[in-house]
Amino acid sequence: YSAQEARRENGALTYAFELDETYSRIDPYGANVRDEMENVTRFNSDFILGIDKNLSEDFNLKATLGQNIRIQDEKRIKIGGDNLIIPDFYNISTRTGVPTAEERTRHYRRVSFYGEATIGFKDFVFLTGTGRNDISSTLPKDANSFWYYGGGISFVPTSAFPSLMSSNGLNYWKISASYAKTGNDPGLYQTQASFTAPDNFPYGTTVGLSQSNRVASPTLNPEFTTSLEVGMELSFFNSRLKAELAAFKSNSIDQIIPVNVSYASGATSAIVNVGEIENKGLEVGLNGTILKSEDFSWNVGVNWAPIKTEVLSLTDGVDELDLGGYSNAQIIAKVGQPYPQIKTTAYQRDPQGRVIVGANGNPLQDSKNQIQGKTTPDYTMGLNTMLRFKNWSLYAVADYRTGHVFFNDIVNALEFAGLTKHSATAGRQPFVFPNSSYNTGTAENPVYVANDNRLTTGGGNAFWDAYGDVKENYVTDATTLKLREVSLKYTFNSNVLDQMGIDALEVSLFGRNLVTWRPKDNVYTDPEFNFTTGNAVGVGTQSQTAPTRQFGMSLNLTF
Repeated sequence: YSAQEARRENGALTYAFELDETYSRIDPYGANVRDEMENVTRFNSDFILGIDKNLSEDFNLKATLGQNIRIQDEKRIKIGGDNLIIPDFYNISTRTGVPTAEERTRHYRRVSFYGEATIGFKDFVFLTGTGRNDISSTLPKDANSFWYYGGGISFVPTSAFPSLMSSNGLNYWKISASYAKTGNDPGLYQTQASFTAPDNFPYGTTVGLSQSNRVASPTLNPEFTTSLEVGMELSFFNSRLKAELAAFKSNSIDQIIPVNVSYASGATSAIVNVGEIENKGLEVGLNGTILKSEDFSWNVGVNWAPIKTEVLSLTDGVDELDLGGYSNAQIIAKVGQPYPQIKTTAYQRDPQGRVIVGANGNPLQDSKNQIQGKTTPDYTMGLNTMLRFKNWSLYAVADYRTGHVFFNDIVNALEFAGLTKHSATAGRQPFVFPNSSYNTGTAENPVYVANDNRLTTGGGNAFWDAYGDVKENYVTDATTLKLREVSLKYTFNSNVLDQMGIDALEVSLFGRNLVTWRPKDNVYTDPEFNFTTGNAVGVGTQSQTAPTRQFGMSLNLTF
């Protein structure tokens, strides 16, 4: 370039370039630049009126009335250019060709009115009612208002009958029951189609609009969940032993989820309201102080939470829905079955569950995907403990979950490249496929015998490529036992802090996700690492990051 000039105009530094004919014949540098600016504005306001009044000597009323407004506006502008002509100078002015640009705006509004009231009788019977109405911009204009409600009752026998506390060490007992209905609006722009302006669409510099690959639903309804819960709380020996027990049943109707559709439709998914899913479960917790003195204490807590989930219905005439994942490793919802489940390409199997091999000794693939199990646990268990000695305290928490499976696509990729120990089975030579059989009868009247002499056609790349097409090979037990966190804390004495003008000071060291124990068949990854936080849980991709441990230190000061 023959001249480069920097100058200030109205306080801004700008660059001007004059390119002579010689430089313009030089090939572009080849780099590109992209700049993006995003502005997000969130406004949230609450007007709350509280009431606390004794209606009589025996009755008390506590009530809350409120109104909420939530407004969120987003605007994003992107601009870019390719084939920059000056090395290491990333300025879109030095591009060649037409710049790329994109602008997106998103607006969300919700206005809510809510209330809650509790009537207490002599501090041992409490009756509560709640209600809320939401008006959301994400719903159809003529049906954008929905409301939901709930109620509950609790009874404290130890307050009603103080004599109960004089036996068996009982010092607190509470029984409760509640019913609640909660609602949720859909995400932005789910009821109306959205469009983009892709580069070179439909061709060249002609500008056209392309519809989103997700089909919107103009008649979308809010989703609702109704839940019924009964529970009990007990406390013994001056609260040194506490127990909690709760049983619940919840039903979710009109769930708003994206479902996969045929690519022939011009889209990849559609947003729909889906039938009804029921959850039943228990929550059991026990916390106790095992040892306690002036300088030392040891507290332990355990909990157990089994849960059963079932799909009661889907849309009319539909027995099964594809929720996500891959075509050969699908996460599905199926009427009458636990939710969600994984369905993959699979082997043909005989009545004893053995893999059927053909005349060449290679396993035969089933023509249909088969269900491999559900991807959420049957139950979870947790354990936490804290040891305190004078100013020091040591805390640890672990949990265990089991009864579910996980699709591990990382193993698929590694075996395709021959990088796993498993892919070196039999020294990559022909071998008898484990737990297999073959048919010595006819197709109409099969007779299966154990395979101990038919070798596979090979053990090298060709065999493992075919092996990788059967995704049930990569569905593993998702059971885990995790040491979630360990922390060591020191609390300074008040006499030291008074001299420093500080009310409280704590210093702690912590480690998180320290150890994960897994079944032997899962040697590659953490099954909690999914490719989505939506409904299609239980699928890991080749691009997920490895699990990491975290170590840190915290300092808490109170003035």
